[in-house]
Amino acid sequence: MGWYNTPYRASGFPDSSCLWNQFACSKNKCIAKQWLCDGENDCEDGLDESVQICGLVTCAPGLFSCPGSYACVPKRWLCDGERDCPDGSDELSAAGCAPNNTCDDSSFRCRNKACIPQRFVCDHDDDCGDGSDESVECAYRSCGSEEFRCGDGRCLLSSQWECDGYADCPDHSDELPLNLKCLAAGSLCNGSFYMCSNGRCISEGNLCDGRDDCGDRSDERNCNVNECLNRRISGCTQDCQDLPVGYKCKCWPGFHLKDDGKTCVDVDECSTTLPCSQRCINTYGSYKCLCVDGYEALDRNPNTCKALTAEEPFLIMADHHEIRKLSVDGSNYTILKQGLNNVIHIDFDYKKEFIYWVDSTRPSGRKINRMRLNGSDLKMLCINYVDLDVLLTSAKFGVQGSLNEQDTVFAVQED
Repeated sequence: MGWYNTPYRASGFPDSSCLWNQFACSKNKCIAKQWLCDGENDCEDGLDESVQICGLVTCAPGLFSCPGSYACVPKRWLCDGERDCPDGSDELSAAGCAPNNTCDDSSFRCRNKACIPQRFVCDHDDDCGDGSDESVECAYRSCGSEEFRCGDGRCLLSSQWECDGYADCPDHSDELPLNLKCLAAGSLCNGSFYMCSNGRCISEGNLCDGRDDCGDRSDERNCNVNECLNRRISGCTQDCQDLPVGYKCKCWPGFHLKDDGKTCVDVDECSTTLPCSQRCINTYGSYKCLCVDGYEALDRNPNTCKALTAEEPFLIMADHHEIRKLSVDGSNYTILKQGLNNVIHIDFDYKKEFIYWVDSTRPSGRKINRMRLNGSDLKMLCINYVDLDVLLTSAKFGVQGSLNEQDTVFAVQED
């Protein structure tokens, strides 16, 4: 967004061959000047968003300064349901946005009362977060002859993206190992060869030579044009890769490309990859792991939480005739109860240090017993017989399970 009051430093890397309307990220990389200080890292090292370049930038009147970056957006874009600031702050309280219970004509109202752009409806992405924008009533379009259909039904804008070594489909169905066609493509169209839209391989030297070498003219489209130099042409919201013929939009880590092939949206890692051992908070382009009270994150792996207590962890295990306590490193081994008939279930109440187990005997049937971790307070609990396949549920057990056995299934009560 190139609206500023204070000019930024217009030159970057010295001795470059960039044009007058470009900025030199390095000796070999130029970007458009309007991409400077827009909140997006277009130079690989972040030079175009650094204090050195953008330190004196202020937004002109009528513009909103995005917190945490040097980006400026028109105030008329605030609270319109679309993220224009890199961190989405133009749609938050920082921009004066109040919780919105209504959506404008160009937006879709989700079941959870959130508003999303209408074009995001039925595009294979759960933008609402509750699935209401991807209902069973969606009629997804068929892919065109020059597009590639992903396994989940999405359409890639160009069939040339198939087997190019980069997974463009969210389900990775355009690349190996899911797409076995890429085995042949890798052997035929590698090195100095180019894959046409129809799958034919031609030498890259035949590209843009005025002849239809592919047979579908895909080798003569958009020749000698770098669409990535102008975002108004490419439409890419984040990164753009110039190809021998055409271009491809790409997203930063923590984002994925929508079905339009241009728009990058945040990935909710907390609900997809489950990276945290305890609590997970999704952020714009990333996530943050937190630990519950009594735990702290490991220095070597901040996604994993460790108990603050000095107490050594241990395992409680049972074979058919004994219940044992074992340290996790195997150095301490103790028999807690022996002389049992046939232990088929076991559980542990950590707070009260009670062990519960089901002992199956014939002909007397099954019994549920309880004792403390130190072996005291041994007690057989009251058993109420119920029908087969009913869940075995007990607050003392702390879990639910189903006794799918041939014999009677029972529920437990303890006074």
